[in-house]
Amino acid sequence: MAKRSYYDVLGVSKTASADDIKQAFRKLSKKYHPDINKAADANDKFKEINEAYDTLGDPKKREQYDLLQESPFGRTYTGGGDSFGGGFGGFGRSTTFDEADTDFGGFGNMDDMMGDIFNQFFGGSAGARTQQTRRPKKGRDYAYSLTLDFIDAALGKKMTVTINGKSLQVTIPAGIDDGQKIRLAKQGYEGENGGERGDVIITCHIRPHATFRREGLDVYSDAHVTFSQAALGTKLTVKTLTGNVALNVPAGVQSGAKLRLKQKGIVQKGNSGDHYVVIHVKTPTALSAKEQALFEQLAQLEA
Repeated sequence: MAKRSYYDVLGVSKTASADDIKQAFRKLSKKYHPDINKAADANDKFKEINEAYDTLGDPKKREQYDLLQESPFGRTYTGGGDSFGGGFGGFGRSTTFDEADTDFGGFGNMDDMMGDIFNQFFGGSAGARTQQTRRPKKGRDYAYSLTLDFIDAALGKKMTVTINGKSLQVTIPAGIDDGQKIRLAKQGYEGENGGERGDVIITCHIRPHATFRREGLDVYSDAHVTFSQAALGTKLTVKTLTGNVALNVPAGVQSGAKLRLKQKGIVQKGNSGDHYVVIHVKTPTALSAKEQALFEQLAQLEA
């Protein structure tokens, strides 16, 4: 069966914008993440989604992918008794979740790959093949997917991960966002003929948090107050990324108001976001007789 195009995997058109592709990836990765979706095929779909975004989310890789799909090698060829599938088997081979080879090393060895194919199917001088074989070639990159807690991604963390049988130290930079990548230089596959090792490319995925939401460097959370607290004002204890802080809620605050805690958001490369507390005024659903009488008196005063 022919492998689906990366556009079909993400459910977008070939003319989709970078934002459309990113939004589609985030929606699908959350839907099929193995930590959330326990369906038997969720892990395979998650791998396929990551593989598609790894190419379409990078403008240079996407351009090369589109060119390859439009070339004669991007369609099934059946001449001369040989047959090879669309895009060299759909532009990349099937990989496991924890060991996703980037066969083209970020497309850095595209010339070598094309030369190998032409030599295999259409011949070529022995001398040229020998010269190509002896030339030092950088090893392939090793792709790895890492899921992080929201707080670890926001504040940064040093951790040890086991990749391809090796324990590697990884520094998670503060403020890393969902889908961003970390490169560990020369930790990938060995090179050929004395070439340097490839790299390890770690794609980070962020688990949703029960309390916090992120928009850029800003963090949002919700707070609920009663009618009397909204009318008279109150003081709340609010949880932030770095601990609890006191928040003064002004008298007359309206539901939906956003109260800012300055520089309590995400700090990234010297830039600091803010923490916004969204106020929600709770409407009572069951009143005691005394409360009923008080609200009736209030209604008369408001009339």
